[in-house]
Amino acid sequence: MWPIAAAGVVLLLAGASAYAGFGKPIVVTMWPKPYLSFGLAWLGLAALLMALGTTLIDSGPEALGVVFSLLALVCFAITLLSFFWLPRRLLPGWYRAWVDGGRSTGQASRWPKFGRGGRS
Repeated sequence: MWPIAAAGVVLLLAGASAYAGFGKPIVVTMWPKPYLSFGLAWLGLAALLMALGTTLIDSGPEALGVVFSLLALVCFAITLLSFFWLPRRLLPGWYRAWVDGGRSTGQASRWPKFGRGGRS
């Protein structure tokens, strides 16, 4: 299970950095939808929960393992949803401000290439 957990950590870190605002130009201009970069966090969380759930089913309390596995399925469903759309509540504040401001993806080129800085 450790390869799945390791991949989950990598995906969770990549998605969390998108939620935190690192690489805003990449997220805003991502094709076809910017929601895909936010979906990485949900996919990473699903992988971690599934690894934990299967480990608990194999060696610990099975009921708790089933609960973690069901939570992993919910996270995976959110990942699939992120291919097309994400509810406003699941979007980070900087992205909501970007969309509410009516800014185009061309304006993202004025942001610094790396880091959290830049206009929101």
